[in-house]
Amino acid sequence: MTPSILDDYGLEKALEWYVTQFGKQTGITIRYEKQGSGPAIGSQEAIHVYRILQETLNNIVRHSKSPTAWVRLKLTPDRLRLEVEDHGVGMSEEGSGGLGLIAMRERADILQGKLEILRPAAGGSLVVLDIPLAQAAVV
Repeated sequence: MTPSILDDYGLEKALEWYVTQFGKQTGITIRYEKQGSGPAIGSQEAIHVYRILQETLNNIVRHSKSPTAWVRLKLTPDRLRLEVEDHGVGMSEEGSGGLGLIAMRERADILQGKLEILRPAAGGSLVVLDIPLAQAAVV
């Protein structure tokens, strides 16, 4: 089921709204930053990006113990890059095969993109979704 905010306002506004609501509900300070602009993302593609963000933020609450997270959306005419970073406990190699992460990788594959889970120098985790917009349907 697609959240109505995606249909009503599009991906960019939906992500901004979700980050704000999630921070209020969980008490985590989430810094949101959007750079650039690109074409409108089709609803089928938007739901995958939205769900990846949801799962990533839920993982921060469940596992990271970080009081702060950063969400960065970077758009160009041909690419979308979503970065979600925390400076919590980080992720072990064994932790990279949970069902949520498997689903996130499958969504990235559907979008013909790439999902990476990195370990920033400051500690914690950095989840990066990078997808080509040329493959996405423009609405």
